[in-house]
Parts: sequence; C-alpha cells; structure tokens
Amino acid sequence: MNRAARALYFTALGMWVGGMATLAFVVAPTAFRTVARPVAGTVFGAVLRAFGPMQIGLGIVAAVAVAVLMKGGELRLRGGVIRLGILLLMLLIACNAQFVLGPAIEHERASIPNFDSVPAGVPARARFDSLHAWSVRLASISLLAGLGLLIWSAATVKPADGA
Repeated sequence: MNRAARALYFTALGMWVGGMATLAFVVAPTAFRTVARPVAGTVFGAVLRAFGPMQIGLGIVAAVAVAVLMKGGELRLRGGVIRLGILLLMLLIACNAQFVLGPAIEHERASIPNFDSVPAGVPARARFDSLHAWSVRLASISLLAGLGLLIWSAATVKPADGA
C-alpha cells in the first residue's frame, strides 16, 4: 500500500508541477508570440480553465497519498503535516484561479469593447490588469511551492524498510 501511495504522490505532484511549468514557460509564451494577442488570451484562458480541474484532482490525489504515507509510517507527522500544508496552499490557489480569479478576469475582459485598444488607465482595464497580476503572482507561488515540495520529497521520502 505504501509503495502505491508513494508512486501516486510523486506521479500526481510531478504531473501538477510539470503541467504548471509547461503552461508558464512553453504554452503562454508560444501562444502570445505566434497569434494575435486577443486570440492568444482567449486560447490560453481556455487552456487554464481545462487545466484547473486536473490541478484540483491531482492535488487531492497527492494529499490523500501523503495521508496514507503518514499512516503507514513512511512520513513522520511533522513532515507529513508540512507537505499537506503546502498541498493545501496549492489547492487553494488552484480553486481560487478556477472559481474566483479566472471568472473575474474573463468577466472584466468581456465587459470592455475593443479590449486591446483600451489604455491601461481606464478603470475597467485597470481592474483586469490588477486581477491578471494577482493571477500571475498566485500561479508563481503555487509553481514555486510545488517545485520545492517535489525536490524536498524526492530527497526525503523513503520506504519504511529503507530500500
């Protein structure tokens, strides 16, 4: 059971962090470099909406796996609680992006006719820019937290038999 929990934990966390990194460092720059900005924004927004449920599912799987590893003795209480805390933070950020910030950003963008020609000082555009900046900050925190957790876990999670 612990071997399966360990495999699920690393698979879920690796897919989650890898997915975030791929979106941030490959998909977004490529989309905004190759197609018109309005199209890139629409496409990337759709990609983020599709990735949100996957993030939430992977986070739940990783958290359950940590709980199983704690119960099975592979993780000490303190290390398990810290891991669960980081996963909870990442899950909260993912849920916020999926159910709060993402829809608010889409609403603001849709409420501005000719969005790309509106200067930054216009109140609706300023609200959009502020929401977008918060979204980027929170996604960055989640990515860094997940990467740190993945590295720390790879260095410290060992089977109970020492193998």
